[in-house]
Amino acid sequence: MLHNPIESRSLYNWYDLTMRALQPYSDYCFTLSKRFKCIADTMNLPVNLPFLFDMQKELSEYNEQYSL
Repeated sequence: MLHNPIESRSLYNWYDLTMRALQPYSDYCFTLSKRFKCIADTMNLPVNLPFLFDMQKELSEYNEQYSL
């Protein structure tokens, strides 16, 4: 009998293996982002993310301008 790749058990096993393999990298990136945010807050650096949409940039500038 041929292997059926659409079988739910097969899909679940593939998904589970992939997510378990990516989890350490995800945790590492999350930890780094928290550290960099803490450092940026300590140094009072402005938010400068090149991939933000124009509306998001305007909102972040507005929030910086009117923050307490």
